[in-house]
Amino acid sequence: MFHHSLEHIVNQDEVISSISSILNPNGTCIISIPVSDSFAWEKFSINWYQLDAPRHIFLHTRKSLALLLQHNGLQIVDVRYNSSFFQFVQSNQYKKNIPMSQNYRPSFLKRKIDRWFYATWSILLNKQQRGDQAIFYIRHISNFPIS
Repeated sequence: MFHHSLEHIVNQDEVISSISSILNPNGTCIISIPVSDSFAWEKFSINWYQLDAPRHIFLHTRKSLALLLQHNGLQIVDVRYNSSFFQFVQSNQYKKNIPMSQNYRPSFLKRKIDRWFYATWSILLNKQQRGDQAIFYIRHISNFPIS
């Protein structure tokens, strides 16, 4: 399982190759990462908080991850988008040049309204597979044909 760690790895092809070689024939590898083919990237561009430079070395799209996996005999068998309101709250803060480390606290009522609005929006984007992070379920190509 890679829980928000793959985007920090320089030699991804080598790591995925290793996963392919040690993954049980009927096993599943889970990769949870931010994805750049998202609404938040389109909306916020350089202010999208998931860029997280310089810590995030690679930001994949669903297609780029599929190509990396395919090159190593693996494939995506399921995807669950799980973005939250934070994709909007923190990106809006960056847009105002307020760093994550700064204790920015709008009024209680504004925080509640924003959180509800952005959480609702995030649920919709996740259903449309346009959220800014996703969980990918990975298996060997030969053991799980795509329908």
